[in-house]
Amino acid sequence: MTTARRTITATVAMGAALALLAPLAVASAVAGPNPNPGAFEVIATGLNNPRGVALGDHDTVYVAEAGLGAGNAIDGAVIGIGQTGSITRVKHAGSASPTVKRVVTGLWSTAGAQGLSIQTLGLDGIAVKGHHEIVGIMGKSNVAGTNLGSLVRIHGNKSRNLADVGAFDYAWTETYQNEAWASAPYSNPYAVALVGKKTYVVDAGANTVDEVLNNGTVRVIARLSDQGTRNAAPTCIAVGPDRALYVGEYKYGSSASVWRIDPKATNPDDLDTVLNVATVWATGFKTITGCAFDKQGTFYASQYAEGNIQTAAFADPTTGRTLIGVGELDKPQGIAVANDGTIYVADRGDSQLAGQGRLVRIRR
Repeated sequence: MTTARRTITATVAMGAALALLAPLAVASAVAGPNPNPGAFEVIATGLNNPRGVALGDHDTVYVAEAGLGAGNAIDGAVIGIGQTGSITRVKHAGSASPTVKRVVTGLWSTAGAQGLSIQTLGLDGIAVKGHHEIVGIMGKSNVAGTNLGSLVRIHGNKSRNLADVGAFDYAWTETYQNEAWASAPYSNPYAVALVGKKTYVVDAGANTVDEVLNNGTVRVIARLSDQGTRNAAPTCIAVGPDRALYVGEYKYGSSASVWRIDPKATNPDDLDTVLNVATVWATGFKTITGCAFDKQGTFYASQYAEGNIQTAAFADPTTGRTLIGVGELDKPQGIAVANDGTIYVADRGDSQLAGQGRLVRIRR
């Protein structure tokens, strides 16, 4: 699929009401004023359901925008399927004057009418490979005529499908539902991580952690077991100081956990290993939607329902918890931490109205 640049059809005036857009239209992402000077700063506004956040070279941050579905407004809700997803790039993100530009448009997006983040899906996860190449994961699965559910590589304004992770995970859950859980098959790939030459994807619907090989082969390396249910809903993946994978779960309505997976202990050919290789590393979180480690080994988790970020020490995640952004963040999503400790988090990523999302910078 080619993601040609589209003409921006509407701009967002700061402080003004946002008009609903016609089908396939997108609001422009712009550098916003800083209403919270000091440690908490809004450095980009006008985003459409921002989700994943990734650090690039030279003080650059990329934000995945899940889009607005078809982009048509019905009683204040946006429904349907359309090419309203995008990627916004923020150059000089740590400076006093970040430069914000929507660099990719025309990505597939699907939305429901309930105004919930899980009802709007598109480019949900993002990672940067090399200098300018982006690897992303599209949410949902098995939507005819789209690449929803696919792992994609984006360079410039063109994208290429690497693997249909969603279709694979759907089939896997259908095959193993009796062994893994007693429920209907489902798939919703949501986050991606690059570890050396390896690519990992977490699926919030299938409850799996996948490895995608260079030839496009998808292998389930872990399934998050939760007393036979599929309620964990993994939404983020980060690499710890020990090179293990740490996966945060959404698990709405109860305490969320962070799972640890040792890639060296995985065996996708053995179902028993797949179902048991993930172990709980930390508990006591709520509705995790993004996670990251800083270079000191501190773990950060954005908590959607709580509207904040909770940290945990790697050496002892049961003590020394800190809450960040209390009273400032509003349903935060993806998160990334720069080498200098600056936190970048996608915020307000669940609106069915155009341009409500923002990228927040928090200095500690």
